[in-house]
Amino acid sequence: MDSVESAQTHKPDWSAFVNALRQFPNVKRACGIIGVSRAAAYERRDKHTEFRVAWDEALQDATDDLEQTVWTRGTVGWRPPRCGSCNGAGKLPVDKGDGGASMARCPDCRGRGVDDSRDRPSDDLAKFLLRAHRPALYGKVETVKLDVQHVIEVEIHGLEVRPRAPEPAPASEPATEASSGDGD
Repeated sequence: MDSVESAQTHKPDWSAFVNALRQFPNVKRACGIIGVSRAAAYERRDKHTEFRVAWDEALQDATDDLEQTVWTRGTVGWRPPRCGSCNGAGKLPVDKGDGGASMARCPDCRGRGVDDSRDRPSDDLAKFLLRAHRPALYGKVETVKLDVQHVIEVEIHGLEVRPRAPEPAPASEPATEASSGDGD
């Protein structure tokens, strides 16, 4: 029995931990669901290969589910929930005190008036998906700066581009006279 587990009063249901991790990919939350410490979960992961494999598979499953949700939201859209207070109207009737009523901005949704009659594609999620699945076309542009010491000839689309020749290196030793000048 693991040393951290031995201090606990019950035997943890590790399969429930893996299921919780699959549903909510958060170790702290999965530990809370089965009533163990994070230290106990990580100790078990370090000592039991099968548990480590199940843990990793649960996280992969959760990531696959997230990817599918993001894909759907990025391409089809999503329907935001209606405000429970104003039923999506964004306004609530307010008693003026004189028997009359007026409409005031809903404090829960701050008067946004959610229109849930149609799905809304997400431009940001669509961009993310394009970068992930077509990085050559939509990925981030990387700039590379090279410090070249030699003359390089490059041909780009039929045009020759010749960078300037590098500056001559400064002489490291002063030039010496060929003769001493005493006439010998």
